[in-house]
Amino acid sequence: MMLQTQPSTPTQLLGAFSTMSTKGQLVTSNTTCQPQLSTTTSQPLFSSERSQSGTSGSQRRQCKEHRMLTDQERDDYHKAINDLKKDTISSVSLNKYDALAEHHQQTSTTAYGGAAFVGWHGYYLFLYELALQEKNPNVMLPYWDSTLDSAMDTPTDTVIFTDKFLGNAYETVTTGPFGDWERKIQRSLHTYIVANYGK
Repeated sequence: MMLQTQPSTPTQLLGAFSTMSTKGQLVTSNTTCQPQLSTTTSQPLFSSERSQSGTSGSQRRQCKEHRMLTDQERDDYHKAINDLKKDTISSVSLNKYDALAEHHQQTSTTAYGGAAFVGWHGYYLFLYELALQEKNPNVMLPYWDSTLDSAMDTPTDTVIFTDKFLGNAYETVTTGPFGDWERKIQRSLHTYIVANYGK
């Protein structure tokens, strides 16, 4: 299934999730994440820290490795993802999660074709985190340190591929917090990996 109205730029895609002020600053609820769209910030463009503004000032929060999240943080993160999967965008035939996935798939030549890789994905993950924070403003996008699993005889035996985290490791995910998803974007990552890198 393809987008009926395909966003052609990340900013247009972002428009489905939040609003922009006339000066180009992102306007979100009470959370501001790095990277910021402002070029006048004195903070680094990319950072593992995020700032959250509240009524009592600002506090810095550290992004965590997925396995280091508390049970509540992990449950909130997984629920926010599932809430995106259930939230449809009026101008698009897909839910918000699938619209983000479709945008990634449709721009893969640009996103993977050279020097744009890091910058494009940094901005893409920023958009994804903003979308998650629409569902729960306390959710921070965790990272996965795959080097922790690389020395395993069978890396797919990692706890990441269990019901507590991402579900089963092979083919379509059928267990865990995302096991009941209906697939909207038809693309086999496993087939791609086997074809290009072997099993």
